[in-house]
Amino acid sequence: SSSITIQASGELYVHAKHPEKIKSSWLRSKTIEKTYRPNWNDVRIVRAVLELTSEALKDESTTHILFCTESCIPNVSERCSSYAPYGIMWQW
Repeated sequence: SSSITIQASGELYVHAKHPEKIKSSWLRSKTIEKTYRPNWNDVRIVRAVLELTSEALKDESTTHILFCTESCIPNVSERCSSYAPYGIMWQW
């Protein structure tokens, strides 16, 4: 039997509605500078997602982007995977 090896890496980009409330220095280091302070079902969610995408695409090795909200971490529900809300973006 043959096997396939896949190498992957990831980077975390965070859009925080209230970045000043982040206590973790590691998480602050992953937070993008711009914040749109979106409410649910608000056009600012789209702006935040576009900003996260822009940050990820600055890295030429980006091949995939995944969006999740903080309410879906660590378990991503079907509800969260069916659309791209603001919050946390993993790039790998």
